[in-house]
This record gives sequence, C-alpha cells and structure tokens, in this order.
Amino acid sequence: DSIVNQSTNNFELYLFNNNYVGSAEFSGFLAALDQKGINVKMIDVLQAGTSFAAREFVISTLKNENVDNVIFTDTDDYYDNNRFEMLIDGLKKNDFVFNGLTPFLSDTKEKYSTSSVPVKISFLDNLKKNILGYNNTAVKAKHLHKISPFILDGTPKVTDWPLYQSLLAIGLKAIFIPNTTTYYRQYDQNTAGLRRQFTKEQIKFGISVKINQYTKCLLWVSGEEKESVELELRKIEHLKKELDSEEAMKKYLRQVNKTAEEKIFYWWEYIDLKFLENKL
Repeated sequence: DSIVNQSTNNFELYLFNNNYVGSAEFSGFLAALDQKGINVKMIDVLQAGTSFAAREFVISTLKNENVDNVIFTDTDDYYDNNRFEMLIDGLKKNDFVFNGLTPFLSDTKEKYSTSSVPVKISFLDNLKKNILGYNNTAVKAKHLHKISPFILDGTPKVTDWPLYQSLLAIGLKAIFIPNTTTYYRQYDQNTAGLRRQFTKEQIKFGISVKINQYTKCLLWVSGEEKESVELELRKIEHLKKELDSEEAMKKYLRQVNKTAEEKIFYWWEYIDLKFLENKL
C-alpha cells in the first residue's frame, strides 16, 4: 500500500520477480497501481535463486534501461507516502541520496527511531558502519555504469555494503534527505539488523562478514581508500583473535549490549575493536 499511496505517480515501477508465483493480493496491488496511472514493468530474474544473484541481475538490468533515476525498494519494508517525491526532488541537486530508517518488529509493529543520521556520507564514513541499503537509497542512473566490475561478476556477491561503497569510492557522497523514512522490518534472521541486544553467535557472524567484505573490497579499491580498508581489516582480524577468549567475549558483549540499550546501532557498527578496548 505504501507504494500505491505515494504522493507522486511520476515514476515507473520495476518489479523483479525472483521465483514469486503471485497471489490475489498481488493482483489487487497491480490493479491499484494501474488505477493511479503508474506504469509497471515486470521482469523475471534470470537464474533466480539467492538474493545476491537477484540484486546482481537488478543492477545489471537497470544499467541498460532508459531511466534518469533509480529509487531502490525492498518488498519486506514500507515507506512514508512522500518518500518517492522527496528522493526525486533530492536527486535534482544531488547524485546519490538516502532517507532515514525506522526499524519495527514484525510481530508487534513497535517502531523506534534510529540515532542521529549524518547529513553526508563518504567512503570512509561508511567503512566501519553502514546506513545505506536497498530500502532507503536512490541514485542517478548514469552512475550505475561506474560500479566496479568486481561488484557485478560474483566477487563479491552483491550485498548493500559493497554496492554503495563502490559508488562512494568514485567520489560520490550520499546526501541525507530528511522528513521521510523507510520502515525497516526486523526478523531474527536479519543478518545486520538494528538490534537492541546481541549474542555471541551474532558477534562471531558479524566479524566473519566484515572480514569477508573487507578482503573482497581490496580487489577493487585503490589509493587512500585501500589503505583505510587494510587498516580496518587488520583491526577486525585482531578482534576475532582476541574474542577466542571466553572472558574477552563476555566483556565485549557487556559493552555492546550496554551501548545498545542507549542507542540503535547502524548495520555492523557493533563489530568494532573499541568495545573491547573501552574506547567509547
């Protein structure tokens, strides 16, 4: 409904089908869009399967479409009714924009706001933590051609972080657009969700993801950005080694969960050596 109820109909909706068979509810959604005069383009994802493969296909397809701007969406989430209008307006003066996130629990619908959002994000700003995702970003379509080839050939798989780091690495800055939000649905399975409490298993998984992403980032990044990635990779590898100790892990969890009571972490922000060194 949040797409149907957008305050503007000045957009074309691309629906990428990743093995979805349809339903009566979906047919009603398409009918509502048609009634509002919104053109819909349905595209089946070739070699459908994982979300990684689907995102790679989406980016590769959009690079060759005759569009000016791309506003990313995710079927799990919903949006303020002015989101598209605000991002379209933001892209008139900027090449890359993002809006805020309001996480909510899928069972209780309880919403809570993210901590303060920076007005502009660079490659280095987004290196240790991330607030740029498929559900809250938009970019001028011409920049999709500048995404590193390594991002779209399976090395690394297309998750949010390497995709947006690739755009930031060419000198783009992500500009915050206030007064609109994405309602980000939370599940236990969220790999990088904006949680209130963390477990040992989630910390270990987060460390493995950061090491994997930093290692693969070094395949395509260069210059000062590469040096920064190498430094962060060394820190996270050191953190992994330190947390082999049960005492160190307990201390780390205490610090992370104490902080999480007072603020909502960005994606992967809770994987940081400072929580072991008490440099908060």
